Amino acid sequence: PNHSNNSQSYSESQPPTSPTQQISCHLLHFQVKSIMGNASKASSQGSTVYAYYYSRNDCDYSSNYNMNDEIAWYQTRSCRILHGSYSWLATATKNIATLGQTDAIEHWWVTIKTKNGNYYQLQFRGPCKLIELRKCGSSRQCDLHGLYEADKETDSSIWTESSYSYSPSGYTIGDVVSWIKSHQFSANYSLISHNCQDLCKAFYRKF
Repeated sequence: PNHSNNSQSYSESQPPTSPTQQISCHLLHFQVKSIMGNASKASSQGSTVYAYYYSRNDCDYSSNYNMNDEIAWYQTRSCRILHGSYSWLATATKNIATLGQTDAIEHWWVTIKTKNGNYYQLQFRGPCKLIELRKCGSSRQCDLHGLYEADKETDSSIWTESSYSYSPSGYTIGDVVSWIKSHQFSANYSLISHNCQDLCKAFYRKF
C-alpha cells in the first residue's frame, strides 16, 4: 500500500492446547535483577487467534476473532532485549558480524486496533519459530505480551517505531490472518537475517 498520505500521528515448545495457554519461548533469559531491582516480570496476555509454526501445523482459533473486524490503525512497538550498556555491546557485536546492515537488538511487535475497539498483537516468537496473532484487552496488554516475549519487567521502556506505524484503509483482521496463513513471511527464525523486526517491516509493506 501507499503509506505516503497517512496524516495520523500515533500517541520449541509444544503448540498450545488452548488459545490462552502460555507458550514458553522467551527471546533471551538474561537476568538483570541486580541492575533493575525487584520489578515484576511481564506475563503472557490475551488469547491466540492464529499461530503459524515453521515445522508444525498451524493453529486457527476462529472463535476468538471476527474476520470482518476492520483495522483502524496499527503501531510497531519495541523494547530493548538487554539492559543498558549490555544492549549497546550486543548491538555493536551484531553490527560487526553483519557489516552494520542490521538494526539495534530490540524486540518488535505490532499492536493493532480495530474500528470496533478490539486490540490484537502480532509478533515473531523466534526460538519457537512461531508467528502468533493474539487478541488482547487493551494496548497495554499488547505491550505487556511483547515485554513477556523479551523476558522483560513490566516497567521496561517501550517505544513506537513511527516509520512502521499506519492507519490503513479497508483491511480487516481476516486479511491479517490470511496473510499469516499464506506463509509469505516464513516462521523460520534467524536472529541476524529474519527476525521480529523483519516481520513488522513486512507487515507494514503489506498493510
